[in-house]
Amino acid sequence: MVTRRIWAKCIGRVEIHFPRTHLAYYFTPEQRAKFTQPEAGTLSNIGRNYFTLPPNFNLDMALGKRFRITEAQDLQLRLEVQNLTNSVVFDAPSTGSSDITGSTFGLMTRISNTPRKMQVSAKYTF
Repeated sequence: MVTRRIWAKCIGRVEIHFPRTHLAYYFTPEQRAKFTQPEAGTLSNIGRNYFTLPPNFNLDMALGKRFRITEAQDLQLRLEVQNLTNSVVFDAPSTGSSDITGSTFGLMTRISNTPRKMQVSAKYTF
């Protein structure tokens, strides 16, 4: 099955400034109005790396403690947390659509990182 994909044509330059107050759409309504479908037989004027994604922040943490029980035995406790602040990092918005003026153009629907994960472990050595 072949999927038809039409890339947007941009009239003018779209400047994206972060932080944004609303993250559902990558573009403001005024910026979305600058995009049109290219004429038949022409290509898009939007090149590679035309847009930059918002900056992301990810903090992982690990804490560990070793308790000596006897000379030959000890207990190790460990706590690992991924995405400690539970920050959301959105994936690139949709820019290839069969309808550039549609309601999903520029919508950020996918998340590129995972939610917070915690792991607790214990290890007894003898």
